[in-house]
Amino acid sequence: MIPPGKVGHNRAALAPQLLVDGSSLNILHVIPSLDPVTGGPPPVVAQLALAQAAMGNQVATLSYGCPPYQARIDEFLQSMRDHARVTHHFLPP
Repeated sequence: MIPPGKVGHNRAALAPQLLVDGSSLNILHVIPSLDPVTGGPPPVVAQLALAQAAMGNQVATLSYGCPPYQARIDEFLQSMRDHARVTHHFLPP
């Protein structure tokens, strides 16, 4: 137990781990839009997907594309570290 006022982490518990048999998961996040202007959900999904990919999982997102804003969405996704680890699929509007 951590004494009050002390901050600590069990780094072993936070370390990325694969499944017991060494395999990884295939994960698909479905969200209406990845446009960061819409608020919290797009950045949360993008960061969660990156964290899951960093753990060795195959991760993708699926959302509606929006041609007028696609450049902004692409810039947002590419600004994230290791963004190429996650595949993004866009449906027609």
